[in-house]
Amino acid sequence: MSAIIEVFYPLPRDEAQERTITKIVSAYQGHLDYAEQTYIPGVSQTVTLTYVFPDRSKAEKAERAVQEQGFHTERCDDYPAA
Repeated sequence: MSAIIEVFYPLPRDEAQERTITKIVSAYQGHLDYAEQTYIPGVSQTVTLTYVFPDRSKAEKAERAVQEQGFHTERCDDYPAA
């Protein structure tokens, strides 16, 4: 079963940061599935990047690698393949 992680960083969108994160993730066979900007004044002002992996093990390893570079992630979750 596929798996996902979500990576968050504060607005504004930063292409250099996204390239760095994607480079880390791609080393674990992950790919960017969705990018979203959330702006709710006083609540949330973030960019969310959702990455998909072929299996949970690779997603967990990528999540740790991304966190080691100082990025915030949500825990790895299963993602049923289409």
